[in-house]
Formats: sequence, C-alpha cells, structure tokens
Amino acid sequence: RYSSATSAYICLECEAGSYSSVEASTSCTKCEAGRYSSSRSATSSNTCQNCVAGKASNTTGATSESSCTECEPGMYATYAAWTSCTACEAGKGGEFTGSTSETSCVGCVPGSYSTGGSPCSPCEVGRYSSTPSATSCGACPLGKASKNTGATSKK
Repeated sequence: RYSSATSAYICLECEAGSYSSVEASTSCTKCEAGRYSSSRSATSSNTCQNCVAGKASNTTGATSESSCTECEPGMYATYAAWTSCTACEAGKGGEFTGSTSETSCVGCVPGSYSTGGSPCSPCEVGRYSSTPSATSCGACPLGKASKNTGATSKK
C-alpha cells in the first residue's frame, strides 16, 4: 500500500491482521471476524487463520489467536471461524467452556432452570421447579416456603 510521508511516497507493509492481494493497492484488507493473522506483509487472505470450533471472535483485523475466546458455559460454536457463540435454548444449560456442539446443552434437572445461554441455576429460596428443562421457577404458594435453593416441589 502507499502512503505520503513528508512529501515522499513509500510503500508500507500491511500490518498483522491484514493483507493486500492486489498490486498498486492503496489499502490493506483486514482479516474477517472469526479469523486472525500474526503475519506482516501478507499477500493473501489465506494467511488469516480460523478461530477453532468452541471459540469465536467478532474482531476484524485480529492479530493473534488470543482474540478467539472460548464459548462460556451454556454456549457453543460448532464450526471454525464463528464470530459469536450460540446460546443453548431456554431450559437447557452447559457446564463447560469451549463447547463445540448443541449436544453440550443438557436439560436442567428439577429444582433448577435456565433462560438460555447459561448454566442451569438452582431455584432461589422461596421458589421451586418440579419439571425438567424448566425456563423459570415458580413461587411457593401462600402458606408454604422453601428454606433452601433447588426446591423441586410445592408440597
């Protein structure tokens, strides 16, 4: 690429995270989100490496693999070069970071719930869930209470 520096025109190398595949280019192209490159003076988009499955990056022009962050519990990225992780559906949660499949999303057990995109959480004190894969916990009815988290019945 070309730049004006103190009235002299010089060719500048493309920085890490970018490339120029055309001669006489006036700018470098950044690696797409979900990809990164530590190479300088790159001449092809092939120098941009994919974030691996289980990780994602929404950063364009990323310069290192560290821009690819592991999916949080309750999220997954099935393929390489994803720009964001996909949330488990409501009523399901995941326990591990870096999950690569929707199969890592498992139904919440009675006494817990998930609104999606997070691990299953126990029902709060005073609330219960008697069904698997709950998306919320119901309030204990009048005249009843729960002293602990994770109540599974209003009886």
